[in-house]
Amino acid sequence: MVALVALLLTSDESRTLKYVFKPGDQVKYITTQLRTNTYKKSGRKVEVSFKQESANLWKVQSVSPDGVADVSQTITRLRITQKGGPLGVQVIDSAADDNPPAIQQLFDDVTKAEIRFKMRPNGEVTAVVVPEALKERLKPKKEGDAPLLTEEGLARMVKSSIFILPSKPLKIGDGWNLDPYRYTESGHLIVMNARFTYEGPESKDGKKLIKFNRSAEYEVTKPKDQPADAEVTIKRQAAEGYVLLDAETCRLVESNMGESLLTESGSGAQKLESETVINTSIRLKEPAQKEPTKEKAESPTP
Repeated sequence: MVALVALLLTSDESRTLKYVFKPGDQVKYITTQLRTNTYKKSGRKVEVSFKQESANLWKVQSVSPDGVADVSQTITRLRITQKGGPLGVQVIDSAADDNPPAIQQLFDDVTKAEIRFKMRPNGEVTAVVVPEALKERLKPKKEGDAPLLTEEGLARMVKSSIFILPSKPLKIGDGWNLDPYRYTESGHLIVMNARFTYEGPESKDGKKLIKFNRSAEYEVTKPKDQPADAEVTIKRQAAEGYVLLDAETCRLVESNMGESLLTESGSGAQKLESETVINTSIRLKEPAQKEPTKEKAESPTP
């Protein structure tokens, strides 16, 4: 992501992809993720959304003989918006001038800290290291307080923003599967199986690009200790997205991933419909582009 991708540019031959890093390379990306959860039961509907936007500066510090890069990431801007629930709309922004002191101190540390990690030529990230001062700041000050950010969350943020490249050469139409991604939703284990397909060259806004499409399917498993009437049925699922690389510079230009999963459990008055929709985008910040604009919260910031 912070470097170039080496490609064999013969149109009718397989293309071999890998990240080639150079010390001193740097680039900035804007990452946005919006997660919306909707619950329907007994005629009532509850919707809660969580949106996180960040501007991320990547720098290649050094490169080992086997092509593994030592990379640093600095989150230069972070804005979090939450809607729904008893507190209504809440917005906190690292660029705002009215944050509570504790939140502002956290933002100051986050936007100054360099998170270091190793990145292999295929994009795999290892050895994510969060500075000790930042780790200390992330710890809740009172027992029971929910942290705004966690060390594990920052590591996931780094790893999820990398496009993992396949080790095999690709022809148009070739694809590969990602490792299953597991998470818990409403007490149920959800496994997402995703696949990328190489689509070949594409033009957008006058730029020559290289495109990859993404699709996914879900498996839902209820906990063993839950009664039979808690069985979850997948009513609808969809997952699609794309990744665009610049055909000349081979840098990541844009990626967009959309996922939705609608499930149903129980029956009669106890029937519950749960829908989760996640949209994630990453775009290269061109010199003329702006970072996330400052917004005023519709209700007091917590």
